[in-house]
Amino acid sequence: MSHQTKPGKRKFINKKGNWPMFKQILQEANYNLLEDFSQIDDKVKILNKIMMEAAYKAIPKTSPNIWTPTGNKRIKNWWNELCSTAVEANNVAKKAFQRHPSMSTAIEYKRSSAKVKKNMFTGQKRGMGKIYD
Repeated sequence: MSHQTKPGKRKFINKKGNWPMFKQILQEANYNLLEDFSQIDDKVKILNKIMMEAAYKAIPKTSPNIWTPTGNKRIKNWWNELCSTAVEANNVAKKAFQRHPSMSTAIEYKRSSAKVKKNMFTGQKRGMGKIYD
């Protein structure tokens, strides 16, 4: 059973945008929008469309690659619900240990970390078996 997820949503990278180009595209397209205000809703829709087209041309977007809960970029064919629940339980135990540092919360956190490592190892082992079989 492999863990299937949807492709990630691409977002604009504002820091890498070509802002002079963006401004130039808007200036070229907006010259006739300010003449007639009788159909303001249509003008707003047109302006929004022009701005989005300018953004697509001048501002790069992020990669649609999917990030797994462990932070690795590519989808793991061995990742399953057991791995997800173990990682979530580990995060809960870690937060509990950070909020209330005691011996019992430390032990619980170490146990959940070991469980995550065991689940990852067995999942990877099974996944590699599927690949090489």
